Amino acid sequence: MTTVSQIAQTLQTILNERANVVARETGFIQRCRQIDGAAFAQAEIFGHWQDPQTTVEGLTQILQRREVTISAPGLSERFTPPSADFMHRMLQEVSQEQLESDAVPIALLRQFSAVYVQDSSIVGLPEQLAEGWRGCGGSAGSSQAALKLFVRWDVLNGQLDGPVIPDGRHSDKRSPLDEEQTRDGSLEMDDLGFWAVARLSQIARRGQARCHRRYFLSRLQPATKLRRRNGAEIVLRGILPLQLGERVELGRLWAVSGCRCAW
Repeated sequence: MTTVSQIAQTLQTILNERANVVARETGFIQRCRQIDGAAFAQAEIFGHWQDPQTTVEGLTQILQRREVTISAPGLSERFTPPSADFMHRMLQEVSQEQLESDAVPIALLRQFSAVYVQDSSIVGLPEQLAEGWRGCGGSAGSSQAALKLFVRWDVLNGQLDGPVIPDGRHSDKRSPLDEEQTRDGSLEMDDLGFWAVARLSQIARRGQARCHRRYFLSRLQPATKLRRRNGAEIVLRGILPLQLGERVELGRLWAVSGCRCAW
């Protein structure tokens, strides 16, 4: 289990030592200036954490606590494409650290080596960022600029993958989280946004051998048909149990959605 003190020590290393290294690697800091990578990152993170609507003047006040004196116009000039690359890299630095919590003591889940729950969230951005972070746009309330955060939580073992950050148009059906990194004998549970026959087929095919089998749990997408291996269609309404606790096992089926099918 990752303790609070371990997390604090890791963040201190990233937001101080690593921040200055990454600032030079991204070209954000090219020579000694009034402000270094560590000061800029900490002002951005803690300033917007305290007040999401904070102004540039508010950020300069936070910098003063680090004995960094810079005017609001001078700080505004630091908000450039390299500074955006720098902050993106800082997020990646933090997310690469493995966080662990206590395992969930549920006997039912212990039948699997891991139990994954995956989800995503969209964060709208100012429309000036649409060139780098495309949003959905086109409908009321949607932004021309957005990013999407994908995470996968292993509730059985307490491990977090992500966040992985594509632009806001990235479909859940094409999750950027690598299925190759999931464990043999694992179970994946996703909502309907992640339903794609090709993706579920990939999970199932990786478990052809019994000792390597992988499982998924999901509601059926409307208009999806299930067939036996001989091609006969299965009508779920006629075979699903009606009593709580009853179970029906049908073995391996074909899932057909549109013109695509897979095991």
